[in-house]
Amino acid sequence: MNPASTGVDEKAPGQSAPEVLDSGARLDELLPVTSLRLWLLGIAAALVIAALIAYAAVTPRNVTVTAPGRVVGDGGIGLVTSSAAGQFGAFTVAPGSRVTVGQKVADVITASGPVPQYSQVDGELLGYLPSAGAPIEVGEWLAQVSMKVDDGRMGLIAVAPDEAAKITVGMPVRATVMTGQDTTASITGKIGPKRSPTYGANIVQEGMGTLEPPSGPRVVIEVLFDAKAAGGYEFNAVVLVSERTLLQQLLGMS
Repeated sequence: MNPASTGVDEKAPGQSAPEVLDSGARLDELLPVTSLRLWLLGIAAALVIAALIAYAAVTPRNVTVTAPGRVVGDGGIGLVTSSAAGQFGAFTVAPGSRVTVGQKVADVITASGPVPQYSQVDGELLGYLPSAGAPIEVGEWLAQVSMKVDDGRMGLIAVAPDEAAKITVGMPVRATVMTGQDTTASITGKIGPKRSPTYGANIVQEGMGTLEPPSGPRVVIEVLFDAKAAGGYEFNAVVLVSERTLLQQLLGMS
């Protein structure tokens, strides 16, 4: 029989080997390309991360200390204390008014009738501490009087001892003064040269004339304002300690 007459292509079985070899060659060509792309993507990602880290390390970051404060000025805060026990009655002098020693500022209602209460200091009456009808004991604080000489130019901040160690004379301060129940005013200043030792919470409360004592011992530090503080005497202060970079912070550099 003539092999050519069978209609079978004798070359067909032999064609599979070149095809397999050709596929393997293409696969070998693709693998290095794919690996190269992965390497390039990895290098690019590493460069981006390194750039972000470098940027964060050299970009200045503000280091601040926040603290509550009180506008006091030279002379500090005086207190009007009650001479009778009873209930707090009407006050007779509006907050913000000047008062003198012996001037009537309020009444304490007792079983025998109203007992006038007089200021024990000269200055500006900042406000009354108890509300109308509140129970009052002898010696209890009724009102605060500012005895400041340079009105509104000085304040005190109460800072935790570890935070106070970071604060030095001349550091910039930005304060938000509470001028009303829902209103505030901003004022700038700097840290002054005066500061107290570490005092207990009750001593700090009494010295600064605040309604509540701080949560623990505090150092009281002077703040000198660039302008007269707006009406209102309590404020929140932010002291700019430094503008160190992240790298400097990690290395403990000043």
